[in-house]
Amino acid sequence: MHYFFYSLTIIFLSWAVGEIVNNKTKNTSWYKNFKSLNFIQNSKVENVIGLKMFKWLLTKTILTKFNPKLRLKKKTSGGLIFMKQEMTNAEISHLIAFLLVNIIGLVIWVFVNSLFGITTILLNILMNLYPSLLQQQNKRRINKILTSRNFR
Repeated sequence: MHYFFYSLTIIFLSWAVGEIVNNKTKNTSWYKNFKSLNFIQNSKVENVIGLKMFKWLLTKTILTKFNPKLRLKKKTSGGLIFMKQEMTNAEISHLIAFLLVNIIGLVIWVFVNSLFGITTILLNILMNLYPSLLQQQNKRRINKILTSRNFR
């Protein structure tokens, strides 16, 4: 059980590191390549991996309080564009944290304790990869709304 709490601590710290690295690299030329990531393009795959259940859990529990910037305040194109920018920021921060924690998890797995390493990697998938995938799904939904003819 203590591996679980140590892993959570590592992941919470990774969020701060992901945000710092993301903010420091926003104005670089390679950053633009990451703005339009789309790992899963099939809704059936999203359902198989449980993204729909993750979304429900995120929206129906206290977890919604983690990033208040990701709530639509104005139902205008400007509001949607702002939300999409915030989603991109959160997505990239989570991906940076995901990569960092996976490296840490592999090091722990190989050099410290395999159960601790596996626990860290599995929690990392749930707490960093899934939020990124959900942000990508939401950005696709926003793009559909913004490109629809009926939206002003």
